[in-house]
Amino acid sequence: MAAGHPVTVEAAADVLQEGGNAFDAALAAMMTACVPEFVFSSIGGGGHLMAFDAQRSRTHLFDFFVQTPLHKRDPDTLDFRAITADFGPATQEFHIGAGAAATPGLVPGFYAIHEALGTLPVKRLLEPAINAAHDGVRVTDLHAYLYTIVAPILTATDGARAHFTRDGALLKAGDVYRNPDFALLLEALASEGSRLFSEGEVARAIAAQSERFGGHLTLDDLKAYKVETRQPLLRPYRGCRVALNPPPAASGAMIGFALALLEKHVESGGQ
Repeated sequence: MAAGHPVTVEAAADVLQEGGNAFDAALAAMMTACVPEFVFSSIGGGGHLMAFDAQRSRTHLFDFFVQTPLHKRDPDTLDFRAITADFGPATQEFHIGAGAAATPGLVPGFYAIHEALGTLPVKRLLEPAINAAHDGVRVTDLHAYLYTIVAPILTATDGARAHFTRDGALLKAGDVYRNPDFALLLEALASEGSRLFSEGEVARAIAAQSERFGGHLTLDDLKAYKVETRQPLLRPYRGCRVALNPPPAASGAMIGFALALLEKHVESGGQ
């Protein structure tokens, strides 16, 4: 197991030790990561999971990536702002504001994967994330550094500053980060299921916030979201078959191309 924070790894390890399978562990880690690794992971985001089902000898991909909202808002009322993330030797422009928000897929993806391949109850898989959010997690050196890179995002609004700063400064290594509201949200999710994010209280709150603060998202977007199951892109590499993310994602094709170049380089005597 590998993750960006010890608490995330512990969540997966504990699930495995209790008899859960690899998918249970991945789901527990995915939700837990939203607490200590919030720069990388968010319940308002999305993703992909490449799954090998040993019982059916089947490999397939769950696509629960974010989706473009169905309708565009009038640009005159849109909140869509550019900020610059400073990586030191290079900078990168990102856009923030309610108008930058896409339709989230993580919650539907979590439930789709659990229904297809999970074994432990959803409430058990959400426990590590709930406990981490309620009790707090220690900020690591890595994450403290990441906060400085995306500081313009973490300090963009009064709400963000109240959440991600202490005494006017960003959270630093060694600080304890807590998110009790997130713990309450996950407890509701464990009880109500994915409906909470498609048409329930949280979905309605997201739509209302989007309307109020200049976003594209509406309740129709959240209701219409569907997880896609896709056949992987299979590419040979040094006697193996590598399963990659298929179109419409571009990453799998790019990795496959890079592997072909690497294999050709190795065969020609390169190191």
